[in-house]
Amino acid sequence: FDMLPEEQKNILRGHGWTDLMPVQRKTIPYMLAARDMLVQSKTGSGKTGAYVLPLLQVIVRDHIFPQALILVPTRELCLQVQDEIEKLSAGTGIRSVAIFGGVSNEPQLKALKNGVHIIVATPGRLMDHVQRGNVDFLDIRDLILDEADEMLSMGFYPDMQKIRRYLPKQIACTMFSATIPQTVKSLAREFQRPSAEFLSLSYDKVIANNLEHRWYPCDVMDKDSMTIKVLEYYNPESCMIFCNKKSDVSYLEQVLSGYGFNVGALSGDVAQNMREKTLNAFREKKLRILICTDVAARGIDVDDVDIVFNCDIPDENQDYIHRIGRTGRAKRKGVAWSIIGNFPEKAKLDEICK
Repeated sequence: FDMLPEEQKNILRGHGWTDLMPVQRKTIPYMLAARDMLVQSKTGSGKTGAYVLPLLQVIVRDHIFPQALILVPTRELCLQVQDEIEKLSAGTGIRSVAIFGGVSNEPQLKALKNGVHIIVATPGRLMDHVQRGNVDFLDIRDLILDEADEMLSMGFYPDMQKIRRYLPKQIACTMFSATIPQTVKSLAREFQRPSAEFLSLSYDKVIANNLEHRWYPCDVMDKDSMTIKVLEYYNPESCMIFCNKKSDVSYLEQVLSGYGFNVGALSGDVAQNMREKTLNAFREKKLRILICTDVAARGIDVDDVDIVFNCDIPDENQDYIHRIGRTGRAKRKGVAWSIIGNFPEKAKLDEICK
């Protein structure tokens, strides 16, 4: 905590912070020194603060041009990071904007024209603004990639390459992710200097030790009824249910609603304003069960999730880690349930276990 300037300490104390989390203590000195870093840290470990706090220290406040660019994979994470910036920069005069698709361009365009210091964006909508000449990148000094494994996946990689071409050559680039497979380490070299360093706060334990992992076998056609049985038995205060397909999210929402469960859904098929309302209701405990796909739930910071429920086993091992990272946070206990409907799913779960 002593490494922070007095102004920042006072803001943090006002929000009830008394100390920094490990990822923040480790990362802040590197970022203040403008070193390129690839940081592996568990979901829910405080990585947003790890890059927002040093960025706020180095922003030149009377130069109202974009100086830091934070790229994220989803709209929800974009808004979440923007909220954190506003909270931690209160009273400093530092301006930021969240740029993402699915909403009107006008408020984003107005903010850019009035001048901002920090841009938080999803790649697609940002490229739209870039190609229209709405964004000035000449003074960008810091590039942050949150959920780097997703940002460097095939879905985002082409846009990421285009954005990099518009940015100044000499910038500091820091990447964060709970899982960093070898492909990410290789692709990171395209965005970082050769001197870039790897900082792992997870070591080999990317899964929290205070998590229980349980699974139920059942017929593949009985997954919905098995889900109902588990929910009725445990009656969790808050639960996230993951499906692999958007259509299954919609189906399960209808089934559980029909049984009287208080549920909401997050997927690419749900309108943006509805997604925000659903997520806020879940955070405020007005909604007990949230059904979602991996993409829709990427990076969402939700506290106090009792149970994470895998209605389908994810295709990628890393996605299992991201899913279960929603529970067992900040030293609380959590449970991760998986329903196994056939042999391939059991084989996949065995692979994840190893």
